[in-house]
Amino acid sequence: MENKWDKKVPKSELNDISYSRNCNNIIFFDVKRKRYCLWICKSITGPSLYFEILDYIPLHSLLFSGNCLLYSRPLLIFSKHFDELDHLKLIKEMFIHVFGVPNYHPLSKPFYDHCYNFFYVNDLIYFRHYQILPVTLADSNNVNKQQLVEIGPQFTLHIIKIFEECFKGRILYENEKYQNYVTPQQVKLNDHLKKKIKNMKKKKNKYKKFKFIKPNIKTDIDY
Repeated sequence: MENKWDKKVPKSELNDISYSRNCNNIIFFDVKRKRYCLWICKSITGPSLYFEILDYIPLHSLLFSGNCLLYSRPLLIFSKHFDELDHLKLIKEMFIHVFGVPNYHPLSKPFYDHCYNFFYVNDLIYFRHYQILPVTLADSNNVNKQQLVEIGPQFTLHIIKIFEECFKGRILYENEKYQNYVTPQQVKLNDHLKKKIKNMKKKKNKYKKFKFIKPNIKTDIDY
């Protein structure tokens, strides 16, 4: 895991790090001022998924009361759209490779106690993380008496492009709606700027109404 990465160094060199550490997948967070992007890649061979991260709520927020065991296997749940659209089929397969844990893995628990949920709504992918918890202790082995308690974090992914290779290569998919997409933060900023301009115009009109009259007060200079 690399905490920092020099922007001048090409991202393709991350392949060398992943190869030296025997990693098959790469997750890279690319921060550009107030814009947060996410790369999910298969090292060396590709493909690469390029997202923008929206509406992130961290894991330690007070909104979430759920918890799960360390090294337990997550159950991956996808909405039906991931089996209908071609680019979502590829994204689903990549998510299974990156977030899924193989059965009988020596470092994982042999059961599920939490689940990752991926929902596709209005060209956005919503991620939710829940704990699988029995209603009572006696219902631990009863599949029909389980409830979900949110663990966190929450975030939304907006797909930008899919590349054939790792961080580069031919573009397999490009989201045409992304260029015209306006985030909720941008909507708030635009509304704030409109109000600010409106107030400035009001103040300017008030100043125009005032007529500055020179006072008829004689001073020593006038004599």
